Amino acid sequence: MPKNPKASFRIDQVTTKTGDQGQTSVADGKRISKDCDLIETIGNIDELNSSLGLLIHALSQTEQKSYKKILFSIQNQLFNLGSELAIPASSGFSPPFKINQSDISDLELELNLINQDLPALKEFILPGGTMAASTAHLSRSICRRAERSLVTLINNQNSNTESLDPINSYLLIYLNRLSDFLFVLSRALNIQAGQAEILWMPKK
Repeated sequence: MPKNPKASFRIDQVTTKTGDQGQTSVADGKRISKDCDLIETIGNIDELNSSLGLLIHALSQTEQKSYKKILFSIQNQLFNLGSELAIPASSGFSPPFKINQSDISDLELELNLINQDLPALKEFILPGGTMAASTAHLSRSICRRAERSLVTLINNQNSNTESLDPINSYLLIYLNRLSDFLFVLSRALNIQAGQAEILWMPKK
């Protein structure tokens, strides 16, 4: 099989009609159900990526100067992450890029740079505030769902003794750090816009 996925995964047409019966193909041509753990995880990552596109659109011009570059980088990383899951090692193909410790360290650096200027958080906060901050919260919650579905996928693969494709452990760490990053970003967007954080008020 060819080693260059770009040669075989080029999109020549959008409508293929091959998924009309509820199945789709992975890199080795194997047909699998669209409701399996793998496709559920890839779909959640795709939804997360789409929400980040919405977040970038919701940023003000000033906010875009600060955050658009890192968000665009994260979108590319999520595509890389999805490609790792969609291209099993047994297929004979190699993913264009594999998530590694350096990618996680870069994300942690961005997280810490934003967080260092925020006031200490003493109460739980509710999702909301400006449109940009609310969208960041939405992305955060989708990220958590993607993380949960990846945990399910990993656990099911670990229990399957016939599985030949262990999942890169850095993928789960990256999603976990990304949800933290989006939480910190949502706070920064509200505070920088002069929007008071909305505190959780449990019934007494």
